[in-house]
Amino acid sequence: MAAVTIKIASLNIWNANKLVFHWYYDNETEICLAFKYNGCGGNQNRFPEYLECKQTCLPRVIYFIDISLHDNFCSLHKAAFNDDKGQPVICSGNVGNVQKCPDDYICKTVVFIGACCPKASEVIYKRNIFPQCKNGNIVKIGDNEMNLLG
Repeated sequence: MAAVTIKIASLNIWNANKLVFHWYYDNETEICLAFKYNGCGGNQNRFPEYLECKQTCLPRVIYFIDISLHDNFCSLHKAAFNDDKGQPVICSGNVGNVQKCPDDYICKTVVFIGACCPKASEVIYKRNIFPQCKNGNIVKIGDNEMNLLG
């Protein structure tokens, strides 16, 4: 059995009045999320800047907005509900044939049109993007707000 070297970090006393957050790549949602960083420890999935996390972890194709109802419209790369002709069911928008989603799907609207996406994957995505924190700390980056983990 190979020897294992363990490094023990020295005590890092930090200013408790200063809120410090870093970013990590969340495999479940496939995006970078914020977390409260206490100043010591961590692993390679810890980035001081959002852009560094995004550039390191996200595939380049995700940088481009694709509002196609066929590819990547629903969260976690799940397919939208299709009608009997194999076309996504439109559940909102200024189009002629707007339909109600089945019970295990929810209507997800992006820009001007909505499609029926699997409820389970949308709930997982929303839970990870907007986690409910005990302290309710909010991080605002540009126009985006999210609860701070930790």
